[in-house]
Amino acid sequence: GSGRRRGGGDMKKIAWHYTVGARMGSILESGEIRAATLYVPKGEIPIVWFSTRSYWEPTANKALLNERGEIVSLGFEQTILHGGGGWRFGISVDQLIPWSRLKAAARIHPDTARDLTRSGKAKGADPMCWYGSLQPIPLSACVIERLDGGTWIREAAHCGVTGALRGSCSWQDRDPDASSSA
Repeated sequence: GSGRRRGGGDMKKIAWHYTVGARMGSILESGEIRAATLYVPKGEIPIVWFSTRSYWEPTANKALLNERGEIVSLGFEQTILHGGGGWRFGISVDQLIPWSRLKAAARIHPDTARDLTRSGKAKGADPMCWYGSLQPIPLSACVIERLDGGTWIREAAHCGVTGALRGSCSWQDRDPDASSSA
């Protein structure tokens, strides 16, 4: 027959919003992931960015101001170190707009789109992996994972992300609903 795989076809592809611990407070407080508005030109619609890259999206790396007042781009390890750990929010790509259509949807000028693509590729990114939303994404719609020793760990709902941020959350935590209070 054809080379098409049978079964498992309905497993939705997940795109991730990658971020760092330093940003988690404001995300949790708002209950949603909001679009970054910094450096968004007038007339453009800010985007909540996602990537189908399965471990980390290179464009999510941060930058720091050094002692000489120069902006220094950080690599993955430095971003995680200086950012207070790695976090990601997953959602089905079905709920997002792919980069090919996102440019027009967000009214990104063709020159700007070209620059974003070029700088993304220079950082090792693949624009084919880029997705976005023009609306905030509620945390209730997301899978939430935390980077723990190089491995992404799903945050258990009962444990709460706030507990994990304080370091008081572990996978050994018992589900409180499981113990009967007889």
